[in-house]
Amino acid sequence: MSEQRERAALVECAICGDSETGDVFRDPTGPARDYPLVRCEKCGLVFQKYGRSKQDLDAAQAAAYARPTRRFHGPFEWLVRERLLDGPGRVLDVGCGRGLFLQLMGRRGHEVRGTELSESTAANAYPDVTVDVGEFRPGRYPPASFDVISIWHVLEHDQQPAAALAAARESLVPGGALVLAVPNYASVQARFGGEDWFHLDLPRHVFQFTPQTLTRLLRDAGFEIETCRTGQWEMDPFGLVQTVLNRAGLRSNSLYDSLRSNRDVRRDLSQAYRLAMLAFLPIGVAMAIPLSLAFRLAGRAGTLIVVARKPAAA
Repeated sequence: MSEQRERAALVECAICGDSETGDVFRDPTGPARDYPLVRCEKCGLVFQKYGRSKQDLDAAQAAAYARPTRRFHGPFEWLVRERLLDGPGRVLDVGCGRGLFLQLMGRRGHEVRGTELSESTAANAYPDVTVDVGEFRPGRYPPASFDVISIWHVLEHDQQPAAALAAARESLVPGGALVLAVPNYASVQARFGGEDWFHLDLPRHVFQFTPQTLTRLLRDAGFEIETCRTGQWEMDPFGLVQTVLNRAGLRSNSLYDSLRSNRDVRRDLSQAYRLAMLAFLPIGVAMAIPLSLAFRLAGRAGTLIVVARKPAAA
């Protein structure tokens, strides 16, 4: 890559706008070689070094699945039902996939809506879920349109996370809640895995957030932090198992690919290999659960979940 192209493609830090960065990995051998990560010298945010077009990001997302994947929304459903809404309310799920979570919330009396980046993904949503196509940016919805907005394992994909958070603040009612989940780059499994960490997920994940960088981004967007914790049972044990297998030298993400419906991603895996991976899965997860619990109690689990509020006086 020429120096001129490198300068043109460099992504400035989404938090402080600084362009002074340092490489995260020295001599990477996996996806981080083709999609290098850098760390902002000023605020510590980790992100992909080279900018990518909306079309490139959408193509990377579409190539990851043969069809929209299931959304892991158990914790958020509990938050909405038990803590964030006293009664029926208006809920927006940004990057809703096929809309499983919104379908569940709609059946519980909430007014629901979702967004997706591409027509192809939105077309696979459940017919009773309204999905708007395009980026989530200011002006997309009238002010104070929603009581709760979910950006669940989506913000790390967005090349302009500050713009998405500005849109969320604008679209929420005063006192409304924003619920986010992202992989935790400050987690034990991220530190152990390095460039082999399962949730690094290059090139789809543009940003790698820590509690410090995500909460700063939220405060800069005008939100008040209500809770910030780590740990998600649907994600952490499996992520730890796959990371250990990656570090052990097995074919990268072979366990995960053995579970996927997309035949293209497991074409190089024999049936015997996939059966062995599937047989190992319950054993590996059983071993990972107590470790994941320990990491969660220490605040260093693999997933970061934040509930933030738009100020009531806004």
